[in-house]
Amino acid sequence: MLQIKRKTIISDQMDDRISNLPDEIISHILSFLDMKYAVQTSALSKKWKYIWTSMNHLNLNSQSSRTSPLFVKFVDDALSHRNHLTQVSAVELSFTGAATQFYSVVTSIVNYAYLRHVTKLTIEWFRLNTESFRFPDHLFGSHTLKHLSLATHDFYGFGVFIPISAWDFPALETLNLSNLVLRGGTVESFDFFSKCVNLKDLTLHNCAMSGLDIFNVLLD
Repeated sequence: MLQIKRKTIISDQMDDRISNLPDEIISHILSFLDMKYAVQTSALSKKWKYIWTSMNHLNLNSQSSRTSPLFVKFVDDALSHRNHLTQVSAVELSFTGAATQFYSVVTSIVNYAYLRHVTKLTIEWFRLNTESFRFPDHLFGSHTLKHLSLATHDFYGFGVFIPISAWDFPALETLNLSNLVLRGGTVESFDFFSKCVNLKDLTLHNCAMSGLDIFNVLLD
Protein backbone atom coordinates (compact mmCIF):
# COMPACT_ATOMS: atom_id res chain seq x y z
CA MET A 1 0.00 0.00 0.00
CA LEU A 2 2.81 2.33 0.94
CA GLN A 3 4.66 1.48 -2.27
CA ILE A 4 1.60 2.21 -4.41
CA LYS A 5 1.10 5.56 -2.67
CA ARG A 6 4.74 6.49 -3.22
CA LYS A 7 4.49 5.66 -6.93
CA THR A 8 1.39 7.84 -7.17
CA ILE A 9 3.22 10.77 -5.57
CA ILE A 10 6.18 10.39 -7.94
CA SER A 11 3.81 10.19 -10.92
CA ASP A 12 1.99 13.33 -9.79
CA GLN A 13 5.30 15.15 -9.41
CA MET A 14 6.30 14.20 -12.96
CA ASP A 15 2.94 15.43 -14.26
CA ASP A 16 3.44 18.72 -12.44
CA ARG A 17 6.91 19.16 -13.96
CA ILE A 18 5.53 18.77 -17.46
CA SER A 19 2.56 21.02 -16.78
CA ASN A 20 4.88 23.74 -15.49
CA LEU A 21 6.70 23.91 -18.81
CA PRO A 22 5.80 26.79 -21.19
CA ASP A 23 2.91 25.99 -23.53
CA GLU A 24 5.21 26.34 -26.56
CA ILE A 25 7.49 23.57 -25.30
CA ILE A 26 4.59 21.28 -24.41
CA SER A 27 3.10 21.87 -27.85
CA HIS A 28 6.44 20.98 -29.45
CA ILE A 29 6.59 17.74 -27.43
CA LEU A 30 3.04 16.84 -28.50
CA SER A 31 4.08 17.29 -32.13
CA PHE A 32 6.01 14.01 -31.89
CA LEU A 33 2.82 12.11 -31.02
CA ASP A 34 0.08 10.76 -33.23
CA MET A 35 -2.49 13.54 -33.32
CA LYS A 36 -5.27 11.41 -31.83
CA TYR A 37 -3.16 10.98 -28.69
CA ALA A 38 -2.20 14.65 -28.65
CA VAL A 39 -5.88 15.63 -28.76
CA GLN A 40 -6.63 13.32 -25.84
CA THR A 41 -4.31 15.37 -23.60
CA SER A 42 -6.95 18.11 -23.65
CA ALA A 43 -8.82 16.11 -20.99
CA LEU A 44 -5.95 16.31 -18.47
CA SER A 45 -6.73 19.78 -17.12
CA LYS A 46 -7.76 23.29 -18.13
CA LYS A 47 -4.13 24.13 -18.92
CA TRP A 48 -3.91 21.27 -21.40
CA LYS A 49 -7.29 21.85 -23.05
CA TYR A 50 -6.07 23.89 -26.02
CA ILE A 51 -2.33 23.20 -26.14
CA TRP A 52 -2.70 20.58 -28.90
CA THR A 53 -4.32 23.19 -31.15
CA SER A 54 -0.96 24.98 -31.51
CA MET A 55 1.12 22.01 -32.65
CA ASN A 56 3.30 22.89 -35.65
CA HIS A 57 3.71 19.30 -36.84
CA LEU A 58 0.55 17.26 -37.47
CA ASN A 59 0.89 13.47 -37.55
CA LEU A 60 -2.34 11.81 -38.72
CA ASN A 61 -2.34 8.03 -38.79
CA SER A 62 -5.08 5.48 -39.50
CA GLN A 63 -3.81 1.90 -39.51
CA SER A 64 -7.14 0.07 -39.56
CA SER A 65 -9.63 0.16 -42.43
CA ARG A 66 -12.43 -0.58 -39.95
CA THR A 67 -12.03 2.86 -38.39
CA SER A 68 -11.61 4.75 -41.68
CA PRO A 69 -14.99 6.59 -41.55
CA LEU A 70 -14.29 7.74 -37.99
CA PHE A 71 -10.79 8.82 -39.00
CA VAL A 72 -12.16 10.94 -41.85
CA LYS A 73 -14.38 12.80 -39.38
CA PHE A 74 -11.54 13.11 -36.87
CA VAL A 75 -9.28 14.76 -39.46
CA ASP A 76 -11.95 17.31 -40.40
CA ASP A 77 -12.70 18.11 -36.76
CA ALA A 78 -9.04 18.35 -35.74
CA LEU A 79 -8.14 20.68 -38.60
CA SER A 80 -11.15 22.92 -38.02
CA HIS A 81 -10.36 23.29 -34.29
CA ARG A 82 -6.69 24.14 -34.71
CA ASN A 83 -5.38 27.51 -33.57
CA HIS A 84 -4.94 29.11 -36.97
CA LEU A 85 -2.79 31.89 -35.52
CA THR A 86 0.10 29.41 -35.21
CA GLN A 87 1.96 28.20 -38.27
CA VAL A 88 1.94 24.54 -39.29
CA SER A 89 5.26 23.56 -40.84
CA ALA A 90 4.63 19.86 -41.55
CA VAL A 91 1.71 17.49 -42.09
CA GLU A 92 2.06 13.70 -42.27
CA LEU A 93 -0.83 11.45 -43.31
CA SER A 94 -0.77 7.65 -43.22
CA PHE A 95 -4.10 6.10 -44.23
CA THR A 96 -5.49 2.60 -44.74
CA GLY A 97 -8.77 2.37 -46.64
CA ALA A 98 -10.72 2.58 -49.88
CA ALA A 99 -10.22 5.27 -52.52
CA THR A 100 -13.46 7.15 -51.74
CA GLN A 101 -12.49 7.56 -48.09
CA PHE A 102 -8.91 8.36 -49.00
CA TYR A 103 -10.05 11.08 -51.40
CA SER A 104 -12.06 12.76 -48.66
CA VAL A 105 -9.09 12.79 -46.26
CA VAL A 106 -6.57 13.86 -48.90
CA THR A 107 -8.80 16.69 -50.08
CA SER A 108 -9.02 18.03 -46.53
CA ILE A 109 -5.27 17.69 -46.00
CA VAL A 110 -4.30 19.21 -49.35
CA ASN A 111 -6.69 22.15 -48.94
CA TYR A 112 -5.36 22.78 -45.46
CA ALA A 113 -1.71 22.53 -46.52
CA TYR A 114 -2.31 24.86 -49.47
CA LEU A 115 -4.18 27.52 -47.49
CA ARG A 116 -1.88 27.38 -44.43
CA HIS A 117 1.37 27.49 -46.42
CA VAL A 118 2.73 24.19 -45.12
CA THR A 119 6.37 23.54 -46.09
CA LYS A 120 6.49 19.75 -45.68
CA LEU A 121 3.78 17.29 -46.72
CA THR A 122 3.92 13.50 -46.50
CA ILE A 123 1.04 11.31 -47.72
CA GLU A 124 1.15 7.51 -47.50
CA TRP A 125 -1.78 5.32 -48.56
CA PHE A 126 -2.31 1.60 -48.03
CA ARG A 127 -4.83 0.84 -50.80
CA LEU A 128 -7.36 -1.93 -50.17
CA ASN A 129 -9.01 -2.30 -53.58
CA THR A 130 -8.43 -1.83 -57.31
CA GLU A 131 -10.28 1.48 -57.52
CA SER A 132 -8.08 4.10 -59.17
CA PHE A 133 -7.31 7.47 -57.66
CA ARG A 134 -6.07 10.83 -58.90
CA PHE A 135 -4.49 13.35 -56.59
CA PRO A 136 -6.20 16.79 -56.51
CA ASP A 137 -4.71 19.12 -59.12
CA HIS A 138 -4.14 22.05 -56.77
CA LEU A 139 -1.75 19.96 -54.67
CA PHE A 140 0.80 20.54 -57.42
CA GLY A 141 0.55 24.34 -57.37
CA SER A 142 1.82 25.14 -53.88
CA HIS A 143 4.39 27.94 -53.75
CA THR A 144 5.43 27.17 -50.15
CA LEU A 145 6.06 23.40 -50.16
CA LYS A 146 9.74 22.54 -49.80
CA HIS A 147 9.42 18.80 -49.18
CA LEU A 148 6.79 16.52 -50.71
CA SER A 149 6.47 12.75 -50.36
CA LEU A 150 3.67 10.70 -51.95
CA ALA A 151 3.53 6.91 -51.66
CA THR A 152 1.04 4.06 -52.09
CA HIS A 153 1.24 0.43 -51.00
CA ASP A 154 -0.94 -2.32 -52.49
CA PHE A 155 -0.99 -5.54 -54.52
CA TYR A 156 -3.25 -4.36 -57.34
CA GLY A 157 -0.77 -2.73 -59.66
CA PHE A 158 -0.63 0.92 -60.63
CA GLY A 159 -3.84 2.82 -60.08
CA VAL A 160 -2.84 6.11 -58.50
CA PHE A 161 -2.26 8.93 -60.96
CA ILE A 162 -0.45 12.26 -61.02
CA PRO A 163 -2.25 15.06 -62.97
CA ILE A 164 -1.05 15.73 -66.51
CA SER A 165 0.13 19.30 -66.15
CA ALA A 166 3.34 21.15 -65.43
CA TRP A 167 3.81 21.38 -61.71
CA ASP A 168 4.36 24.79 -60.16
CA PHE A 169 6.59 24.23 -57.12
CA PRO A 170 9.03 27.18 -57.02
CA ALA A 171 10.12 26.40 -53.43
CA LEU A 172 10.27 22.58 -53.70
CA GLU A 173 13.67 21.10 -52.79
CA THR A 174 12.91 17.43 -52.07
CA LEU A 175 10.44 15.17 -53.91
CA ASN A 176 9.82 11.48 -53.19
CA LEU A 177 7.30 9.48 -55.26
CA SER A 178 6.57 5.78 -54.80
CA ASN A 179 4.23 3.39 -56.68
CA LEU A 180 2.55 6.13 -58.71
CA VAL A 181 1.72 6.70 -62.38
CA LEU A 182 3.33 9.74 -64.00
CA ARG A 183 1.92 10.22 -67.45
CA GLY A 184 3.01 12.98 -69.81
CA GLY A 185 1.68 14.25 -73.12
CA THR A 186 0.51 11.91 -75.87
CA VAL A 187 2.43 13.54 -78.74
CA GLU A 188 5.70 14.73 -77.27
CA SER A 189 7.60 14.39 -74.03
CA PHE A 190 6.37 16.40 -71.09
CA ASP A 191 8.48 17.99 -68.35
CA PHE A 192 6.71 17.69 -65.00
CA PHE A 193 9.47 19.59 -63.27
CA SER A 194 9.99 22.64 -65.49
CA LYS A 195 8.68 24.94 -62.75
CA CYS A 196 10.47 23.18 -59.88
CA VAL A 197 13.47 25.49 -60.17
CA ASN A 198 14.87 24.69 -56.71
CA LEU A 199 14.45 20.91 -56.84
CA LYS A 200 17.67 19.30 -55.60
CA ASP A 201 16.63 15.79 -54.51
CA LEU A 202 14.32 13.60 -56.63
CA THR A 203 13.45 9.99 -55.77
CA LEU A 204 11.20 7.90 -58.03
CA HIS A 205 10.56 4.41 -56.66
CA ASN A 206 8.62 1.84 -58.70
CA CYS A 207 6.78 4.53 -60.67
CA ALA A 208 5.20 3.95 -64.09
CA MET A 209 6.17 6.71 -66.52
CA SER A 210 5.32 7.56 -70.11
CA GLY A 211 6.10 10.64 -72.16
CA LEU A 212 8.10 12.06 -69.27
CA ASP A 213 11.03 14.41 -69.69
CA ILE A 214 13.22 15.49 -66.78
CA PHE A 215 15.52 18.45 -67.12
CA ASN A 216 16.74 20.29 -64.05
CA VAL A 217 20.26 21.67 -63.69
CA LEU A 218 20.14 21.38 -59.88
CA LEU A 219 19.54 17.62 -59.92
CA ASP A 220 22.57 15.34 -59.73
